[in-house]
Amino acid sequence: GGPGVGAGATAVAGAGGALVGGAGAIAFSTSQADVTVTVDGTITAAGGVRAEGNANNEATADTLGVGVGTVGVGLSISDAHSGGTVDVSVNGTVNAGSLTVQALGDTTADSETFALAGGLIGVGINSATSTLDGAVKAHLGGSATVATSGDVAVTATANNTGFATGRGGRGPLTAARRL
Repeated sequence: GGPGVGAGATAVAGAGGALVGGAGAIAFSTSQADVTVTVDGTITAAGGVRAEGNANNEATADTLGVGVGTVGVGLSISDAHSGGTVDVSVNGTVNAGSLTVQALGDTTADSETFALAGGLIGVGINSATSTLDGAVKAHLGGSATVATSGDVAVTATANNTGFATGRGGRGPLTAARRL
């Protein structure tokens, strides 16, 4: 997404110690905007009439946890949630050349973790979660009366994309000493 689109969270933590170095980073992000478009009353038009609603919900959560010591522990937890509802309805009277009722919802959740640990004993723990639960609806209501000389199109489209990635590394610390 671009500037002003969605929600993002980043967390970075690092620690070192002679015996134990442990660090944990946790980030949570939620983007859940709701869009409602309702047409009531009477509309008369020679051309086409459009009722349209669009939403773009994007959530990102990124974490980095680094621990270094004789025992090094790096913990990294991220959770991205994207949802929201797009609801477009025509409930009134439409007399027109054509009618289009369209709802579009784009939801993206991207969660990424990095856990690094170094020491004689190194432990890296990752948890990345991405959740998508948006709803997209386009409909003619029970009280709608529609008369057109052309097409009536009612469409609802949902595009959902989710990523959850955990990366880690651990290894022994080595020391070189020149005599």
